[in-house]
Amino acid sequence: MHVAGTSALDNDVTMGANATVAGTLGVTGNLSGSTANFTGNVTTAGTFNGNLQNGVTAGTALSGGTFNNSGNATFNVNTDGSTIGVNGGNKLYVVAGGITTNEIADATVFATLTGDAGTVNLTDGNHALSIVGGGIISTSINNITNTLTINGNVATDGTTMLGDGTVANKIRINTANPNTWTGTQTFSAAGTGLVATTNADFQGNIINSTGNVTVNDNLVVTGTSNLQGAVTANNGVTVTAGGINVNAGATIATGDLNMATGNIYAGDGTLNLTSNTEIGTAGTPKSLTVYGSTILGYQTAASTAALNGLANAAVVGYTGAGPIALTDLPTGVNGQILWLVNLTGGLLVVDGVNVANNEMIGFVYAGAAWHRMP
Repeated sequence: MHVAGTSALDNDVTMGANATVAGTLGVTGNLSGSTANFTGNVTTAGTFNGNLQNGVTAGTALSGGTFNNSGNATFNVNTDGSTIGVNGGNKLYVVAGGITTNEIADATVFATLTGDAGTVNLTDGNHALSIVGGGIISTSINNITNTLTINGNVATDGTTMLGDGTVANKIRINTANPNTWTGTQTFSAAGTGLVATTNADFQGNIINSTGNVTVNDNLVVTGTSNLQGAVTANNGVTVTAGGINVNAGATIATGDLNMATGNIYAGDGTLNLTSNTEIGTAGTPKSLTVYGSTILGYQTAASTAALNGLANAAVVGYTGAGPIALTDLPTGVNGQILWLVNLTGGLLVVDGVNVANNEMIGFVYAGAAWHRMP
C-alpha cells in the first residue's frame, strides 16, 4: 500500500504487506498489519496497541522498562528502605538512624556554619553526640535544662600541665612543678592576689609602677638590707642583729631606732650626725663608750664678737685680742663643754686667768651660765 497524498479510511484497515505513507493517512477504525513507514504525520482517534521500538533505560537510582498497551508504565526511584524511604505523602525522606559512620564515611567536615548561622536547635528529646578522632570527646545536650556537657580527652605533657579535659580530670597547671613564666603575670584578686605560704625567691626588683609598695605586717629581714633611697620609718625601727647600712639616708618620723644587737656604721667611712643627738634621757641617762679617738668639732674666732656668735662650739681656736670674759663665750646648753685654745701668739687673759700661747682652758655650761674648769 502506498499513499503519496491524503487518504481517509472510515473502516478497519488490515495490511498484509508493508505500507509506506508519504502523506497523511487517516483511519477511523483499527489499523493492523505489517510494518508501516510514515514520513508524514500519524493521527489516530483510537488507541495505539503494541510496543514502542525503544524503552526507558534505567538511570542512576531509577527503574527502567518499555511502553506498551498492556497497562500504564510506572518508573520508580530506587530506595533501600533503611537509609532513604518514601513517606505517606509520596516524598523521599531520611529514615531515622539511617545516617551512620558508613554514610558519613569519616568526613573531615560534616557540617559547616559560616557567617551568622542563627540558632541551631535540638528539640526532639535529649541527644548525645560522639566524635571519635584524636582524643575521645562525647557531648550531651539536655534540651530541658538547655545545658551542654562536653567530656573530652585531650593530651597534656603531664609535667607542666595535667588532666585530659574530661569532667572528672580537668586540664590544669601543675602547681607542684617549678613552672617558669617569661611574660608579665597580673594578679588582680581582691585582698590576696598572690599568696606564698613558703619562701618566695625574688631574683629581680619589687616595684609598683602606680605608687608605693605597702607592707601591712611586720617585715623580718634576716640578711643585710641595702637601702638605696631615703627611708622613712613612721613608728620606729628595731634591728635585732646584722646592723643597718643606709646609702641614701633614713628618716624616723616618730618612734625609736632600737639596736638590740648590731652596729650603726657608714661602710667603714664617716658616720655624720647632722642634728643634735642625745644619749639617753634626763630621766634615764645612758653612757657613751668610745674605744677609739674622740674628735670634737673645731672652729676658729678672730674676735670676741665672732666667738660669741658661734653655735654648738666644742673646740675653738682664738686668734683675736683679749681679754675674754665668760659673757664673750658662745651661747651654750646645760652640760656642754667648751675648750678655748690660745692661738694669738702671746699671752691671753680669759676670765682673769693668764693663758699662755698654744695653751687651752676649759669651760662647762651649767645653770644657764659658763663656768671655768679648775
